[in-house]
Amino acid sequence: MSIGYIVFMTEGLIAAIHLRQIDGPDRVKAIWSHALLQLRALVCILIGFGVIYRNKAQCTPSCLQVLLGKPHFMSLHAKFGLATLVLSILMPLWGLVSFRRMGLIQRFPERWQPLIKTLHRQLGALTWLLALVTIELALPHPAVAKGHLTVAWQVGSTESVVVTATGDNSSSRRQFLLGVAGLSTLVLQGDKLAVAAGNNEVGNYLPPYGEEDFVLFVPNKAKTPALRAGTVDNLNPYRFALPPNFVEQKVANIQSGNYCQPRCDEPWTEVIFEGVQGGRVELIVAPLQKLTPRKNIKVEDLGTPEQLLQRVGNYITGTYLDEDALVGSSSKVQDGLTYYFYELDAPYAKVAAHSYTACTVKGDLAFLFVASTSEKQWGKLEGRLRKVVGSFRA
Repeated sequence: MSIGYIVFMTEGLIAAIHLRQIDGPDRVKAIWSHALLQLRALVCILIGFGVIYRNKAQCTPSCLQVLLGKPHFMSLHAKFGLATLVLSILMPLWGLVSFRRMGLIQRFPERWQPLIKTLHRQLGALTWLLALVTIELALPHPAVAKGHLTVAWQVGSTESVVVTATGDNSSSRRQFLLGVAGLSTLVLQGDKLAVAAGNNEVGNYLPPYGEEDFVLFVPNKAKTPALRAGTVDNLNPYRFALPPNFVEQKVANIQSGNYCQPRCDEPWTEVIFEGVQGGRVELIVAPLQKLTPRKNIKVEDLGTPEQLLQRVGNYITGTYLDEDALVGSSSKVQDGLTYYFYELDAPYAKVAAHSYTACTVKGDLAFLFVASTSEKQWGKLEGRLRKVVGSFRA
């Protein structure tokens, strides 16, 4: 989508500004050039949107959860993106109406025709501006932020506009594009400041865990739908340690099981935390009946760690599980419960390629505590993520 907006739509916008200075057959040729650029942009945009939408809407192989468990158009980035997408589809159609050669604008009253053309130009510029803002709004998210690479992408996107803007002698065009590029940069910096101001890192409010700089998370009785319903033990709830720079993320209703408690038939997510510098932890809870018809059993009764992984692997990856994804497994008894531990390297996973998971059974529930990050960050974060998973108690 970014290629469509930053490359093709920017060139199309510049072509539109340039064609206003020419007349006759050259103007018609320039309009067709502008239309072709915008068509290329729209194709890239629709392909990108289709991939993003499918990434959230597709079911897992067993259709147990919405992929990634996330509803559509919830974040500020997504809402700006939806508005931009609607305008991106509308503007080429409006352009066809505005192009006198197509014979459509003549069907409107003559006094409306200049307004139709003016609105097409102004809304086209607004679409491009919204696209830049939407791109910038995505950058500070922990799932996207890549440190210096993020800064390089932001600078690169602005630089592409600056280079294009300075490639013509038209001062008005240059001032317009440079102004919008500068505004785009300010939006990013303002968004980063807003994120930093509202970045409620767990180190600011959770008690010390007692090891290194970690803090201890223990939910209260009203923390989640499952705790409120008593589905998950709210007198002696789960707990785990976290690095102080992790931030709690909102769990959508469809993902939390809010609509089905206390008798959910499918797995749900209790809590999610993401690190400011990378890393993510998620607690997934599955009714034991999804794994076995037996009752009052322990995790050992479900088989060896490798055997159980075949049943829960798709919950960990969000898609499916290849045989060669398992890097290593182990088991350990902690506070009277046996925990199975899995390290997976699954590039096709929907959240992150590398993960370390603790799995156990308590009552009639199976708990999967998953820590994950990208393959590139695994080497740096492995030690701390292993410590987080090792601290989990159901």
